[in-house]
Amino acid sequence: MGKNKELPYSKEAEMAVLGALFLNQQCLFKVQRYLKPDDFYFSDHRDLYIAYGLCMAENQSIDLVMIKKKLVQMGKSNELDIRAYIAHDGSSGLCAKL
Repeated sequence: MGKNKELPYSKEAEMAVLGALFLNQQCLFKVQRYLKPDDFYFSDHRDLYIAYGLCMAENQSIDLVMIKKKLVQMGKSNELDIRAYIAHDGSSGLCAKL
């Protein structure tokens, strides 16, 4: 096997994590110890995760308006449909397992 083997990734799994964090913002404190922006394969997902962290660091709520504002401030696409991530909310209890 080659040394440049690509790691597995799942768009749906990343969306589920982001959706769960959006719906349960207290989880972000726990998750940030383990999950880093570079852990996301898709750049839009990295950007959302960074925006979540910026909101948290500034004691702002993580809501649709604030996330869109942070993405614009970061110079990133503000055309992400965050509602799609909420639909993939990872209802399996992400924080309960940490």
